Amino acid sequence: MKPGQRNSARIFVEIAFALSAALACQAVLAQEETAIASENMEEITVYGEKSWLNLRSEWYNAEEDFFAVFNSLNSRDDFDINCEFLTPLGERRRYHVCAPQFAKSYQAAASAEYILSLNLAKSQKEIPDFSAARSGTFSRKGLARTKEELMLDEMASLLSENPEMREALSKVVKAKNRYEGARQQE
Repeated sequence: MKPGQRNSARIFVEIAFALSAALACQAVLAQEETAIASENMEEITVYGEKSWLNLRSEWYNAEEDFFAVFNSLNSRDDFDINCEFLTPLGERRRYHVCAPQFAKSYQAAASAEYILSLNLAKSQKEIPDFSAARSGTFSRKGLARTKEELMLDEMASLLSENPEMREALSKVVKAKNRYEGARQQE
């Protein structure tokens, strides 16, 4: 190698080293700028085109969040409202059903009463007379209606007193409106 070529090779190595050092410094500065910018940046939520299925899911999640807040604040465990997906017998579609605990207890008691009356009729080998079962059911319906009124009164009271619960309800209403708007545009 000639002396002039050695100098140009050395200069090339020095330039490459200087460029790599400059790039490394630039990467560190960029990370620091991003960290500083993210500290000062507000969160912005952007809603683009979402499918109505995604909007329905957001609505269901907002409902469940609202009921979770209500469940944590209400005075009675039988007022707790739980949501689940149910598929009725003979159908393929799942339904999002939210019901208070006392309604589930009422339904279980009514089902047990119906089964007992069927078993009694079977043992007597007669055509079942469900008038007694119906009268018991009607009295339970009255009890369930009274509990429902008490629960709704407590929910209204908690809504007026608790800003977190009002905010959760507002999210439910907004999510439902977005979903219904998307369904109408189809």
